[in-house]
Amino acid sequence: MKFPRNLKIATTPSTTPVVDETANDTAVSEIDTRLLKLLAGKLNFQYTIHLLEDGGGYGVLSKNGRWTGVVGILARGEADLFTAYSHITKERLHSIEYSTIYYVLEKTFATDIPELLSKCEVLLLPFHTDVWLGYLISFGLIPNVL
Repeated sequence: MKFPRNLKIATTPSTTPVVDETANDTAVSEIDTRLLKLLAGKLNFQYTIHLLEDGGGYGVLSKNGRWTGVVGILARGEADLFTAYSHITKERLHSIEYSTIYYVLEKTFATDIPELLSKCEVLLLPFHTDVWLGYLISFGLIPNVL
């Protein structure tokens, strides 16, 4: 099979912090456009980027055996490639082929830096007030009982 000279690239609006705007005002992840530019230069092809209008997300297999979303668009030949952060599933592997993973999206949690505590607070704060009361009462009662 000869490699095509013009590829139709499907994409969804990017939610990543750094995006590139394409000629038709589609926001695409910067890492995807960098990879496409590199591949186009090395493999000598042109590409156009089109925003998906299917609305089916990454793709779900319907009861009639047809795929929706990205998988459906690729399976029907409406696009040659798709750039997205999509989960690889066994069902989708029967209809489309995934590239090697080239980007990892990490999730983190952030919070304010807590204020410094005194040595006494560091000792007392890990336990709830009820725990300290129970502790003090038990040490007050045990010597009297014994």
